[in-house]
Amino acid sequence: VEDTCSAPCPATTADVEVVTGVIGSYNLSAGVSSLPCADASSDLEGDILFSCSFAGVVTSDASGCRYLGCRTATEISLDETSTGMLQPPSRGATSGQSWSVPCSDVNNAFNGTLVATCSVGVVSANVSDCNKTIAGPTKQITVLRSALRLGIVGAALAAGAAETIGAAMQAPEVQAAFKQSIADGVGTSSER
Repeated sequence: VEDTCSAPCPATTADVEVVTGVIGSYNLSAGVSSLPCADASSDLEGDILFSCSFAGVVTSDASGCRYLGCRTATEISLDETSTGMLQPPSRGATSGQSWSVPCSDVNNAFNGTLVATCSVGVVSANVSDCNKTIAGPTKQITVLRSALRLGIVGAALAAGAAETIGAAMQAPEVQAAFKQSIADGVGTSSER
């Protein structure tokens, strides 16, 4: 018949497999009922529980031991020159856990989605789907319209109040402003 009653543990040494393949040797003081899993390996967190039967048999429960999770922001590189801070999930991530994050949450100059993984307290990220955001054509059209408007107004004033806008569009200054706006908008030189 097994003794199901327990008592405080006497001073002793217990070797315990804390997680698969990690064995810790614990020096128990009299009456100790738990010790940090990190005493067996600095890669672990949680507590191992000890109990003793009245017959003096020490038993342990290492189910509270786990590899370090990820709970703090980590700086990651998105390309050769851009970095950002990657936040773990709101309650942290356990070792081995992966999660997806919009690249723009890490650095607003990027779009796409990255996949982050926590491994023994260290975050790594697959950023292969993160791409730098390119300014949209709306901004280029606005610049083009502004430059044309200035060129047309300038040409119309130079041509006199009686000239039509159509005639002003033929003015060399307007055509030069239009050509330069197009070149600036697409990133090429107008000197061709």
